[in-house]
Amino acid sequence: TANAGFHVVEWEVYGRVMPEPSSFTNLALASRGAVLYAHRAAFAIDGVDQGYTYLSGYAHCAVGGCMVLDLQSVCTIDHLNLLLFDLDARWYGYRIEASQDACHWFEVVPIRASYGWQFLKLASPVQARYLRLLALGNSAGRGFHVVEWEVYGRERTLLSSLVGVQL
Repeated sequence: TANAGFHVVEWEVYGRVMPEPSSFTNLALASRGAVLYAHRAAFAIDGVDQGYTYLSGYAHCAVGGCMVLDLQSVCTIDHLNLLLFDLDARWYGYRIEASQDACHWFEVVPIRASYGWQFLKLASPVQARYLRLLALGNSAGRGFHVVEWEVYGRERTLLSSLVGVQL
């Protein structure tokens, strides 16, 4: 007799794997005052992560170059989400640095090679106003393409910046 059970041999699921919900705010939005220095920068800080094509919907720079994100004030940064162009099989190499003054930089995300959504939890929260993405490679060309760049954390308030200061 035939087996009456249902068997799944292979199951593939495609889509965005969402990280746990966060109590942090996306600080990297143009609507909040953030500024990205890159070609077609507005696409990467508009909060829209769908509807992009091979011709539009992403910010870009040359491999070997960088994109600099200015949050307009020093913030406490907990994690970053980065959507790299993913309409084909290419991968990107990059690393991310942070700074409070755009002169002295420190690494917050070591060199990575990947594609699609990147959910980047920092080892510990950092204080920074600027983030710099160093574009190290693209397996399919000379451009580095970012569809969306999200930075989650908290803005520093006057009270939090005075912690430890004697008045």
